[in-house]
Amino acid sequence: MNDNIEDTTNEIKEAHVDAQIDINEDVAKDLPKEKKKHTYLLVYAGTKEDYDKTQDIFKKQYPQARFEDDSDEIHEYRYGAEIDGITTEEAQIFMCKEGFAPLELGFNLLMMRDIEKAKEIIRKAGIEIPGEKK
Repeated sequence: MNDNIEDTTNEIKEAHVDAQIDINEDVAKDLPKEKKKHTYLLVYAGTKEDYDKTQDIFKKQYPQARFEDDSDEIHEYRYGAEIDGITTEEAQIFMCKEGFAPLELGFNLLMMRDIEKAKEIIRKAGIEIPGEKK
């Protein structure tokens, strides 16, 4: 029974990652050629302070960012960030540098699905990974 639960959990995780990729690709395909770089992020800030702080950090770096509150009864202080002009990877590198990548759903799913890709993003952010040789 545990194998079935684990398999189902992995399928759900993969579906979430695939859905985010599909959303980004669908939105990008309808953009003019010069705006093909586009990302949508789902941030689980957890506290009002982090909710406001992370949005302020985004706004300073990416004034074109649009935010939508996506909180509900279960997920308080959750928001979506839609940003033209950057890729999801560029956004994740930026969030790593700023210290809040773990709050973003796509980055967490990437860490579960493809740890080597997640490590590559962390390295691109200039962050040392403990236990790795230089």
